[in-house]
Amino acid sequence: MTKYDEIVVVAGSNYVNIVKKVFAGKKILTPLKGLGGMGPMISAMKKAIREGREL
Repeated sequence: MTKYDEIVVVAGSNYVNIVKKVFAGKKILTPLKGLGGMGPMISAMKKAIREGREL
C-alpha cells in the first residue's frame, strides 16, 4: 500500500487511527466516519451500492 497516495479506510475509528499512524504522510479517506458502529456502516454501504453512488 505504500505505493499509493490515497488510502480508503472502510472501518471504525480505532482501525482508522492505526492506519493514520502506519501510513503517516498519506491521504487517508474515511467515507464512513461519523456513522457509529458496524450496523450503520454496513447499511450505508448497502444503500450506496443499491443506488449506484459513492459514499
